[in-house]
Amino acid sequence: AGRSQAVEITAQVVKPFDFQVQQPVFNVTVGASETRDFLLVNRTVAEQAWTLESSAPWMKAEPNSGRLKPGASLFVTVTAQPPDKEAAALDTTLRLEAAAGAAREDVALKTFVIPPYRPPAKLPEGEPVLLEAVSKELLVRHRSISWFSEKETHKAPTFGATLNVWHGEKPLLIGERKYEHGLWIKPMHETVYNIEGKGFAAFSAEVGWNRMVTKSDSGQGHTTVRMNFEIHVDGQARTQSGLMTADDPARLLVAEGLAGAKELKLVSRTHFNADEPLGLAYCNWANPTLYKGK
Repeated sequence: AGRSQAVEITAQVVKPFDFQVQQPVFNVTVGASETRDFLLVNRTVAEQAWTLESSAPWMKAEPNSGRLKPGASLFVTVTAQPPDKEAAALDTTLRLEAAAGAAREDVALKTFVIPPYRPPAKLPEGEPVLLEAVSKELLVRHRSISWFSEKETHKAPTFGATLNVWHGEKPLLIGERKYEHGLWIKPMHETVYNIEGKGFAAFSAEVGWNRMVTKSDSGQGHTTVRMNFEIHVDGQARTQSGLMTADDPARLLVAEGLAGAKELKLVSRTHFNADEPLGLAYCNWANPTLYKGK
């Protein structure tokens, strides 16, 4: 993990150690690990002993204890390596104790376990219905960062073959493939639909970064941010893309067995899962389609 992800943990005289964690999220592919560097700073006027204790054996801090002279600092590397073999969302804490027990605080951390992408064998059967055609009828809520202001969010989905943004009109392109239908989003994104009693049995979409993110179109270089696209059914992650870079071609996601389901949720998350300015972070759910059961 780059030091650009460092998070400052400050120590003050009144509150000797104060956690200020901005990106407390790990995204770990099954069987792998991820690390983050947090900065620990002693801002008191005396040397302080400190310890870090994890609530889970698979999340470790290195070093996990020591002494800091006044004004001194060091990077603490936190590594998450969960044993889970399937998709999971795990909550853990790191407890920091310092100043002879006078300072004690817990920091909540979230770890998403992401299975490798498994391409579906084929598109679902049944009568296809473009999501765009029924979106207004089924929409419960939508959240996606605005094209023009990182401090604002769209509250209604944006569909179309093109998008007019500040640097011109751009087509719906993922990799080398152009699409006529699709949902435009910027992370963090979540769109929720009520499909209860509507007769839908499956959903599919092709997902990925829009081509404008890459150097060939924008002239601003490849983004280093990785994206995970997820389909949730009644609160459970049904399928996901795995972490994708701007160089990856579109990946097909299919969620079947929706008969009797109440809620369909589309989620697009960055690997650090935070609302930070990302500039050209345009992504697409291309050809999003619901399928009527036979």
